[in-house]
Amino acid sequence: EEHAWRELEKVDASETTYTRTDLKTELSYQFRLRTLTRNGRRSSPTRETQVLSLKRTIDAPDTPEALTITDITDDSLILKWR
Repeated sequence: EEHAWRELEKVDASETTYTRTDLKTELSYQFRLRTLTRNGRRSSPTRETQVLSLKRTIDAPDTPEALTITDITDDSLILKWR
């Protein structure tokens, strides 16, 4: 399968990490890196990373409502909610 590679950003040569924050859960991603000399020459790209597919985060459940205590005994009780 052919990829359409896009240049994301240029970072300083002294950097050894890169953070990307605008990824979408419905897409798959691969990354590769190449260097650029001061006179504009580009290196060959690195091998691409493995395919990354983000998983959708699960929303927290709604807060339970109408919490009541029933059937109280000497050593137990029942909590009910909706």
